[in-house]
Amino acid sequence: MARPTNSGIQKYKIVDQFLQMNIKTIINLQQPGEHAYCGDGNDKTGFSYNSQLFMEKEIFFYNFGWDDFGVGTVTLLLDIVKVMQFSLSLGKVAIHCHAGLGRTGLLIACYLVYNNRLSPTSAVHYVRSKRPGAIQTVSQVHMVSKFRDFIRPFQLIFAIRGENDYEFNLQQHLNRQRHLLHGYEGRKLKYLPKIIYICCERLLELGNCGNSLSRSISYSSLTSHNSLLPPINTTETLKKSLSYLSVRSENPFDDSDGNMETPRSRSFETLNNTRMKDVLKHSDSRRHGSTGSYEYLDKPEGRATLSLKTSDRGSSDNLSEKDSDGRSSDSPGDSPDLSLVSSNVLDDPSQCPEASRRVVEALLISEYSENVLTRCEEYQLKLNQTDEAWKMIGVETDPELISALLWEWLDHLREPVLRKQDLAHVKHDANDPMLVLQKIDRGAKGVIEYFAKVLVKLGPLPKSLKYPLIEKILSHVTHHVVHVKSTNSVAMQETLEKKEHWSAMKSKSAMRLFYFFQKLSDIMFESGAITSR
Repeated sequence: MARPTNSGIQKYKIVDQFLQMNIKTIINLQQPGEHAYCGDGNDKTGFSYNSQLFMEKEIFFYNFGWDDFGVGTVTLLLDIVKVMQFSLSLGKVAIHCHAGLGRTGLLIACYLVYNNRLSPTSAVHYVRSKRPGAIQTVSQVHMVSKFRDFIRPFQLIFAIRGENDYEFNLQQHLNRQRHLLHGYEGRKLKYLPKIIYICCERLLELGNCGNSLSRSISYSSLTSHNSLLPPINTTETLKKSLSYLSVRSENPFDDSDGNMETPRSRSFETLNNTRMKDVLKHSDSRRHGSTGSYEYLDKPEGRATLSLKTSDRGSSDNLSEKDSDGRSSDSPGDSPDLSLVSSNVLDDPSQCPEASRRVVEALLISEYSENVLTRCEEYQLKLNQTDEAWKMIGVETDPELISALLWEWLDHLREPVLRKQDLAHVKHDANDPMLVLQKIDRGAKGVIEYFAKVLVKLGPLPKSLKYPLIEKILSHVTHHVVHVKSTNSVAMQETLEKKEHWSAMKSKSAMRLFYFFQKLSDIMFESGAITSR
């Protein structure tokens, strides 16, 4: 929209119209004092209207100014679209600059790239179809493409193999995640990858175990009206289960046929995807014959691939089973007896609830069926393409599939969650888990703490399930096979055979790590901060 004026607000009762149309937010892209002699001139506030008139009626006002005909910066645009996403969860948003064409059109196009995952070309076409003359300059068209290139790595949940720039470790992923998450979700997931949180929360739900964090976020709260994510329509989402979905294109960002699939989100209520496709299809024939401002917008992207069975990464630390002279580090008495007193273990395995047992057994699977692997690969592609994939995980009913997705993400990190320097702290201070958590990186601390809380929520479990699960978790966060021999874990022996790219951790190191994690979970259970079923 063009900028309103004080006289227009009074004459046409614009504030009342905003309230009737459920417009809850105004975003002003002008700078104070801009176009001071245009029309009725500027109010004493520096703009053409007094924003207090709207705020008195509980309509939020934001000012993100940059030069007329300018483009701002990618970081500024990212900040604004995050504000837009939050504001759209409360109601509609009105955006204006001076005429409502250049800066306004650019911002809306960037929002479509950010929230609806449109390509830059498609976003520009759509905005211009609704507001002819919008996005006025070549530099503004360029900026849409530049913005997409800027946020693209942040939106990747699974790295694209073969593109080194997109491979990441835990800390890099958390840094990228912070660029996209904000508000309550951003605070709660500051040191915890969202993929781990969503997968584990869904597994807890399937196990009838509730939520892992007391007085904290659950999956449903992530999709509530106060959330940054769209709400779940369970029935519709189940109908769209990934078992019925197929990947539309070898290149998920290639819209060369003009019929790209666009996710529907309440964050953009007025966006009719069917009409959008018609607009894009109609404009596709004119794309290459236009003013020449689209030619360089779309760049081919790679495709994510799985590494559930094999990996080309090797291990670089010195925690392997054999010492430098080739002899095994095991000797009688090296591994203390695991008859550790645990406050959250079932003596009678038959007392373990069936739902919880099913989830734990799914987590312990070492080799998945072709169907699970195929669907897991589809999920990885969807997570890189659209936020709708989060909702799909939230209603997924197959714990094996969710477990495969969780382990694959941890395994595909460029570095393990617990690196060599972190394991050194565990080695020296295994008897004091809280001290260890203070010494390791915050990201690693967040992940380890969260897994310990999940273990408490799944329990109490019999030793035959709890000990192998601890070994499985520790193996995936260290990229080593963590096997404590006195547990007699068949599952981890199978994992050792399957994970050829993992080396076995020395028995002493494995025992200390195992003891550290079990003691940490027991501390959480005994403190009462986390309660089991």
